[in-house]
Amino acid sequence: MEAPAPPAAEVAVLDRVFAGLRDRDHVVRLQSASSLQHHVFHTLPTPPPDLAARLWDEIVHTRLSELNFSQTSAAQLGRALAIDSARLRQTSTSSAWTPPAVHPRPKEQIFCFYNYAKYLLPHRAPDVMLAASTALRRIVAAFGARFAAYEIPASLKLLAHDAEASRVAGVLVRSQLVRMRAAFRARVEEVLSHVLRALRNRNVGVWTRAGELLGACCGVRALRSTPGSDILREVLQDAQEELA
Repeated sequence: MEAPAPPAAEVAVLDRVFAGLRDRDHVVRLQSASSLQHHVFHTLPTPPPDLAARLWDEIVHTRLSELNFSQTSAAQLGRALAIDSARLRQTSTSSAWTPPAVHPRPKEQIFCFYNYAKYLLPHRAPDVMLAASTALRRIVAAFGARFAAYEIPASLKLLAHDAEASRVAGVLVRSQLVRMRAAFRARVEEVLSHVLRALRNRNVGVWTRAGELLGACCGVRALRSTPGSDILREVLQDAQEELA
């Protein structure tokens, strides 16, 4: 038997939320993302399971898919925020990806969100990639170390790409994998060779993440007692020239 259609009141709420996620005002998008998070974790568990599952599918497969086809940066930023908000439950001490109780196959849903996030990497707008890479890291963490091991070579392919947007995406994804220490330590030298270009990017978020990535690479090298490399000397020289 087919699940019942979402009530008109619920549809109206989702209409307002997803309209806000498309808004050009970042504050409006953040407020809408917060509303979506509240809706997922406080409203969806309340109805009967079949109706709750139907509402969840409405959010994931219909509403997020609609954002997927939008070409504006505002909508794509809203999409990245929606991915985070619909899957992230925050507590006072930690943040963890937790599957909503309304879906019988939570891992499949996480993989669905993974595909949504990967679609935005690379993207022409650095801010979109910043948001998507944050969501991607949380999704990868939900899958565990084995999945993180898959993302390492994938991020390196982005770093080595000819297109600037792809290289930036690689830096941003890799900077998020820093937080998963065991996964990050592999192939640090390859990452270092691509950091300098990202440090010169004009987007504050991009070069901030690149700086974090550089610091993490240096930390790994220090633990290994590895001698200084040409790339580190080049970074230092570049910084001195900028300050001169």
